[in-house]
Amino acid sequence: MWVVIPAHNEEHRIGQTLDDYLAGLGDNDRVVVVVNGSSDATAEICLCHREEDHRLIVVVEPEAIGKGAAVVRGLSFVHELGQHRDIAGYADADGAVAIGDLVHLAADLGGGQLVIGSRWLDRSMQLRRQPLPRRIASRVFNRVVRSMLAIDFRDTQCAAKVMQVGDIPHLARRVTATGFGFDVDLLMAAREAGMTIFERPILWTEMGGSSVRMRRAVPAMLQEVATVRRKYRDRAPHRHPGLPDSQKLLLDRPLADRVLTRRQQLGAVVAVGSVALGLWFAPMALIIGVNAAMVAFYMVANLFKFLLLQRSLGRRREIRVTAAQLADLDPDSLPIYTVLIPVYREAAVLPQLVEGIRHLDYPSSKLDVKILLEADDSETLSAVTELRLPEYFEVLTVPDVLPRGKPRACNHGLTRARGEHLVIYDAEDRPDPDQLLKAVWTFRNSPSDVICLQAKLNFFNRNQNVLTRWFTAEYSMWFDLLLPGLYSLDVAIPLGGTSNHFITAHLRTIGAWDPYNVTEDADLGIRLFSRGWKTAVIDSTTYEEATSRTYNWIRQRSRWTKGYVQTYLFHMRHPGRLYQAHGLKAFAVFQLFLGGNVLTLLANPIYWVLTAAWFLTHAKIIHSAFPPVVLYAGVLALAVGNFTFVMGTMAGCVRRRHYEDVKWAVLSPFYWVLMSAAAWKGFLQLFYKPFYWEKTTHGHYLLSDVADQHAGVENRAATLQEQWVAAAHDGRVPVLDHIEGDAA
Repeated sequence: MWVVIPAHNEEHRIGQTLDDYLAGLGDNDRVVVVVNGSSDATAEICLCHREEDHRLIVVVEPEAIGKGAAVVRGLSFVHELGQHRDIAGYADADGAVAIGDLVHLAADLGGGQLVIGSRWLDRSMQLRRQPLPRRIASRVFNRVVRSMLAIDFRDTQCAAKVMQVGDIPHLARRVTATGFGFDVDLLMAAREAGMTIFERPILWTEMGGSSVRMRRAVPAMLQEVATVRRKYRDRAPHRHPGLPDSQKLLLDRPLADRVLTRRQQLGAVVAVGSVALGLWFAPMALIIGVNAAMVAFYMVANLFKFLLLQRSLGRRREIRVTAAQLADLDPDSLPIYTVLIPVYREAAVLPQLVEGIRHLDYPSSKLDVKILLEADDSETLSAVTELRLPEYFEVLTVPDVLPRGKPRACNHGLTRARGEHLVIYDAEDRPDPDQLLKAVWTFRNSPSDVICLQAKLNFFNRNQNVLTRWFTAEYSMWFDLLLPGLYSLDVAIPLGGTSNHFITAHLRTIGAWDPYNVTEDADLGIRLFSRGWKTAVIDSTTYEEATSRTYNWIRQRSRWTKGYVQTYLFHMRHPGRLYQAHGLKAFAVFQLFLGGNVLTLLANPIYWVLTAAWFLTHAKIIHSAFPPVVLYAGVLALAVGNFTFVMGTMAGCVRRRHYEDVKWAVLSPFYWVLMSAAAWKGFLQLFYKPFYWEKTTHGHYLLSDVADQHAGVENRAATLQEQWVAAAHDGRVPVLDHIEGDAA
C-alpha cells in the first residue's frame, strides 16, 4: 500500500503521524510525504524520519503549490514506482484518520473503484468532534456541493480516499483544482472516468491546530466548487471513452443539469428588479395587477382541466383492444419485449415483482426482463440472490456515474435491451396480464408516428386508509380522464412514472431519459412530441401500491412537483423553438396543464392565508388588494377550481366503479392542503438540491399471493444481510454485476 501525505507547515504534528503510520504498515508498504512549500521545520523532520525508515519517501516542493497539487504530485510519483494493482491512498498530516482505518477502506478494492471515507455516515465514529462553527460550515458546504454538482455523498472533504495505482492516470489528468476544491474535483473526475465510488464510514478524531481560517476559506471553497462545476458541465460525454454506454445515449442533446440557463437567470433578475421598482413607485397597482393575472390564469387553467374531463366523460378517448383482436395475434410473430424494472431498497416487494411479471400473458421466450440494481443496495442485492428467477430475468448493477436515480438506471438497462418494444415497471407494479399483447396490437395498428403508449395506473390498496382513497381518486381522474383528454386533443402527454411502452429504436434515437430530471417520464413525453412523435393512451391498467404514510407521500409528491418545474423550465429555455415544434394549441396546453398544475398548487396557500387574515383582521391592505372586479373573479375562480377537482375525483371514482369512494372524493379539498405542502417542499428544493431523488418507500402493503412468500424471503435475506454488513465492516463489499436465471 502507498500512502500520500501532503504537508504544509506541520512541524508540530507530522512527526507523530509518521510514527503512527509507519508502525501500522508492513515492510512492503510505503509513505510518500509531499512537503508543500513549508516555511517551518516540516521538511527537516520528514528527512530525519526517512534516515530511520526506508519505507518513507520525502518529496520537497520549495514553493507552495496547494494541497490538491501536492496530492496529485504524490500520486503521480506513486504511479511511477508502484505496480498496477497496488493500493494508493492519501490522508492529512494531522493523523485524524488512523492508518488502520485507511487500510480498512482499501480491503478488497478492485480496479475502477474509488473508496472514500466519511465522517458523517455514522456520526458515532467521530471520536472527537470539530468545533460547532466548523461542523456547521462543513454541512452547509456539503449541501452546496451536492446541489451544484449533483453528487450524493455525505462527506466529500474527508482526507481518506483509496484507489488502485492503475487508476491514478485517469484521475491525475482530469484534476486541476489545487486548493479546497481538490476532493470534489477528484470525485467528479472519477465519475467522468467511469469509476465506481463507494462511501464508507470511518473512525475520525479532530486533532485541532488547523491553520485554515474559515472567514477566508469559505469564499475560496465556493469559488473552487463553482470552477469545478463549470469544467465538468461544459464537457460532452462523447469526449470521454471511459464513460458507460448509458451516458453515451445522452450525446448531442441538452440536459436539465442546470435549473436555469444564463438567459433565464437574467430574465429572473430583470423580473425581480421590475417587481422591486413597482413596489417602490406604485405598490398597490402592482399588487392588484399581479392578483388579477393570477386569478385569470387560475381560472383558465381550471376551465381547461374541466374541458379535458368533459371530453373524456362524453366518450372514452383511450385505445381499447378487444379479446377478439388479441386472439388474432400470432404468438410466433410477437416481438421480443424488454421489461425494465429499476429497483432500489425494495427487498420487501421483490416477490411481488416476480409474481407480477410471471402473470403476464406473453411467451416467456419473447421476454427480456432487466432488474436494475444499485451497487450500494446491499439489502436488495442480498434478497435477489434468494429468489429463483425465471431464465428470462437478468439482474444488472447500474454504474455509479452522474446523478443517481431512476432515469440513470433506465438508461443503463436500455443499453442492454434486446426487445423491439420496451416497457418500464416499478418494483411493486401489477400490470394487467394482457397489457403487453395490447401494446403490440396497438403499435401495429397505429400511425407510424405513435412511438409511445401510456397504460393507466391505479392502486391495489385503495381501501387501506383515507390517504390511499384520496390518492386513488386523484389517480383515477388523472389516468382515466385527464390524460385520455389530452390524447384526444393531439398534444404532448406528460408520461406517468411507469407502464410507458416504447418502440426501442426510437427511444434510443431521442436520447432516452434525462438523469438530471426527477420526473424524467414527463420530460420524455414532451420531448418526443417536440420531435414529431405521439403518445397514445391504452385501456389497460397497472396496479401499484399507493403510499399510505403521510410523510412518505409528501416526499413522493414533492419530487413530482420539483420535476414538473424542472421540465417546464427546461422546455421554456427557448419558447420560440417550443412554439414552432408544438404549434399554438399544444404550446398553450403545455402552459395550462404543466405550468398551471404547479402554479395553482403553489398559489393556493397564499390565497388561503390572505382569506383567513381578512376574516380575522379585516386589514385594509387586503381589502385594497382585491377591488370588486378582482374579488368577484377570485371567488368565481375558487368555486370553479374546487368544483373541477371535486367533480373530477368523483368522476374518476365512478369511472373505476369505486362507488364507495365517492364520499371521500367530496372531501378532497382537504387533500389539496397536502398537495400544496408537498409542492412548496419540492419547489424550495430546487434552490439547494435540485437533482436529489426523494425515494418513495414501498412494501407497507403486500398482496396476499406474495405475503407468505415474502416472509420466507425476508428471513433468508436477513441472514444474508448480516453477512453483507459483516463483510462491509471488514471492507469487503461485493458488487453484483450479473445474475441470470436459476443461478440467482
